Amino acid sequence: MGPFDPLLASPLASAAMEPGARLGRYAVLRKIAVGGMAEVYLARQEGPEGFEKPVALKQILPHLAIEAGLVDMFLEEARIAARLSHPNVVQIFDLGIEGRTPFLAMEYVFGEPLSQLRDRLASQGRKLPLEAALFIATNLCLALHHAHTFALGPKPQPIVHRDVSPQNVLISFEGTVKLADFGVAKAKGASKTTTVGLIKGKVGYMSPEQALGESVDARTDLFALGVVLYELVTGQAPFTGKSMSAILDAVTNESAPPAPSRLCGCPEDFDAVLLKALEKRKEQRFQSAAELLASLEELQRKHALVANSLTLGRLMEEAFGHPNVAHEEAPTIVNRVVAYLDTRASAPRRDSKAPTEPGTDPDTDPTVLRRL
Repeated sequence: MGPFDPLLASPLASAAMEPGARLGRYAVLRKIAVGGMAEVYLARQEGPEGFEKPVALKQILPHLAIEAGLVDMFLEEARIAARLSHPNVVQIFDLGIEGRTPFLAMEYVFGEPLSQLRDRLASQGRKLPLEAALFIATNLCLALHHAHTFALGPKPQPIVHRDVSPQNVLISFEGTVKLADFGVAKAKGASKTTTVGLIKGKVGYMSPEQALGESVDARTDLFALGVVLYELVTGQAPFTGKSMSAILDAVTNESAPPAPSRLCGCPEDFDAVLLKALEKRKEQRFQSAAELLASLEELQRKHALVANSLTLGRLMEEAFGHPNVAHEEAPTIVNRVVAYLDTRASAPRRDSKAPTEPGTDPDTDPTVLRRL
């Protein structure tokens, strides 16, 4: 595959895809998510003898398809994410170009983003159980450890996600936890480097060094995971503000957030773990995902906070309903997925922050590329 020239991108191929459209061996079924840079479609991969499989197709937004830098970032995501193979990372199956417009074919996770699970429970007057929050966090530690310790042969090539957030954590109805969207990830030795003074990521989950446009490493992702876990445990964000600039100021300059035990009554030894993950200086945080994982597992053992994929799957069904109920006539998994998404799209909004499309989140805290 030669270098991509966005000036040659086909306007027809760059237009939003409609159900029934085809990209290579993939039949587009419906749009399921829209982000700041790309849109995602549910599609059916087809093969001989009736073979079919649901996949997610990610395509850069039509009006951005002529932006060379953004197309390069999209292609870099494919190169980075395709290196990773782990049960807790959304898998990349294919990179294709249709009409000169690139697209990714990815594993489709039949479930919801963690942000939607959190908001659905809140709309029901509930909070994610502590044991479920720890189970999700330990699975994310495993995903990050895989990325941070990635190597090609004897040569380490660590990958920093840079956008760990509830929107990028997918929970399936079987209770599996998947880290998604390496669209702003950074790999050591990558072909493209971040412009000095450009920050990437979701503002509410940025580390101080990320907010300041400084160099990032594995500890940057651990800070973001600390923010995610702090929110799940306490129901509150550790750093707040009325604007993006105010939040960035809180992240970089405010003292440590309130101890979690004071906010939600969780065991006091949670305080040391969460506040260490949220230290301003990288040198004072957990130094690796494995180190954070060990501390979280110790909390699980000490307080008998046991959860697994079965219990998390049951929680998903309690929150969203069983995905197969009323869809038993759907003969294939692809049809069941479509039926579930149709039901979600037509249901009255019960979430405190309901999406406009199944699988999307409100654009209140988008992934940003922002010059300081």
